[in-house]
Amino acid sequence: MMGNTKYSGRSKLKYVTYRCGNRDRTKACKNPELRREYIEAYVLAQLQEKIFYDQAIPVLAKQLNEYQNSKQTSVKADQHRLTKSLEGVEAPD
Repeated sequence: MMGNTKYSGRSKLKYVTYRCGNRDRTKACKNPELRREYIEAYVLAQLQEKIFYDQAIPVLAKQLNEYQNSKQTSVKADQHRLTKSLEGVEAPD
């Protein structure tokens, strides 16, 4: 899918649509262009339905906490490694 911008009417309103990439290159695609508003509304509705419902929130929170903890441990390991490396580089005066 590719974004396409059009200006229409006297006031030159901007319309953004998405269409198949083959439409310009090969003229083989017969699918119609889809307005951005319709696609965005559909995506938000699907997110609301599949991800942001009451049963999924505890699972998402648990996964986010696990991800955050794994990042913290990797940062601490990097910090420890860099501190050891710095000790070896610093020369006593």
